[in-house]
Amino acid sequence: MPTIAFWGSRSAQRSEPIITDRRFQFKVVSKVTILMSAGALLWSIGMLAIGAYSLLTVPLCYLVISAASMYLCSISRTSTAGCNLQMSVSIIFPCLFQIVAGGAMATGAVMIWSLVALFSISVYATSREIIKWIIFTLFVLAITVVYENTPLFHFEVILDLNPIYLLIFNSISTYGVILAIGYFFVGTVEKTKRNLGKAVQEVNELNMVLQERNDEHREGLVHARDIQMAFLKSEDHLRTIFTKLFLLRGPRDYVSGDFIWAEQKGDFKYIITGDCSSKGSSHGLLTMLMVSIADRVLQENESSDPGAFLTKMNMSIHDSNSLDLTGIKLDVRLTILVVNAKTNKAKFATAGGGLFVKNALNGTVKKHVLNTNGIGCGDSEVHFSSMDIDLEIGDMVYMLTDGFMDQENQTGEKFGEERFHEILTHLDTEYSFMQKRVLVKEFHQWQEKCEQTDDVLVCGFEIEDPSFVYEEIDELEIYSEAKMDSELD
Repeated sequence: MPTIAFWGSRSAQRSEPIITDRRFQFKVVSKVTILMSAGALLWSIGMLAIGAYSLLTVPLCYLVISAASMYLCSISRTSTAGCNLQMSVSIIFPCLFQIVAGGAMATGAVMIWSLVALFSISVYATSREIIKWIIFTLFVLAITVVYENTPLFHFEVILDLNPIYLLIFNSISTYGVILAIGYFFVGTVEKTKRNLGKAVQEVNELNMVLQERNDEHREGLVHARDIQMAFLKSEDHLRTIFTKLFLLRGPRDYVSGDFIWAEQKGDFKYIITGDCSSKGSSHGLLTMLMVSIADRVLQENESSDPGAFLTKMNMSIHDSNSLDLTGIKLDVRLTILVVNAKTNKAKFATAGGGLFVKNALNGTVKKHVLNTNGIGCGDSEVHFSSMDIDLEIGDMVYMLTDGFMDQENQTGEKFGEERFHEILTHLDTEYSFMQKRVLVKEFHQWQEKCEQTDDVLVCGFEIEDPSFVYEEIDELEIYSEAKMDSELD
């Protein structure tokens, strides 16, 4: 609860722990005024009931002065003066009422109204402000006593229950108790507020530090993603190898652990999809490492056998002089397909992965899997086998990681291989970008509002007519040569 200094002194200008919010100050004074005005109205009604019209002067004056002072409180320029005036009137009014009316009822009214005003001040003010208001109240009471009865009071008089002396005795004792309680209450509140303020400040500073580090971490991940995307093979590059191709790639976080690699060497087209199982952003580094190793193996390896290609990659990871992978657990699942560009004869090999082939004639989809162990997680002497695969013109080949099929819906059920197989069976469009659109739609409908489970990579391409492709290339070469000859002439 905020604390306010009603007294227009230096303490009201201190920044701690006093809060000089005028709106809140006005709110507090309004509550005190409402309580005091209610008492004045009740007393006025009582005086009207018994016909004591002369006793209406003081409560009616209080109501009029309260209305004027509250109006001053509502104006920003005079708010402080208005609040101080209203609190002073709230203390002086019961004493004036005691002078005019006297008697036990007046004493009770003075006690009740004084306690209401003092308690309100003790709740919303500091210890120093409480003392000021108590001194002010006692000073007013002393003036009242001098006016009523100039002789000093004696203990015997108090025992006679003289109302004015009983008022003094009760006021001093009551204010003493309230002072002790107020000191303890306000002191505890102020100490708690200071500790709470320090804790809030520390939390805010910590949040700022965490926010800055989070922003730096996010910026670092964005840069890492951009670097990875520049390093990996793009969809445009893949289409230079397989013309009718689509690539669906969706990292779960900024950096993906899935990658695709494709190159052509002579008459052979090589394409690899891989899934690097790791935590954090380290799988992104593994993808770049695997792409570099694939490029090096392609340059050094003269064989077109995909099994030998995977074996060479596995040996390169373990035996490379430039890599120190001691103590690092690698688990990379790969699928490689090698297609003869002139004959469409193909071989494939897997290291924990697999591929789907959709027949162009009957629309059946078949999955091909060989070796289930990934590379990098076992002995460097492991040899991967390969297998011939019959591909016809118009067949669709789908190479993917397990992210699509492992996606969970709101009930926790995975998409699954069977459901993916069914989608491929009914995927009858001949345009690659339309197939990609269908797969994206199916994925999002299944995912709904759930978070993405894993990195997603799906690549599909059509086996084309080699003669048509090479005839088109020859025509382009002839056109280019003719254009060069014309420019030379």
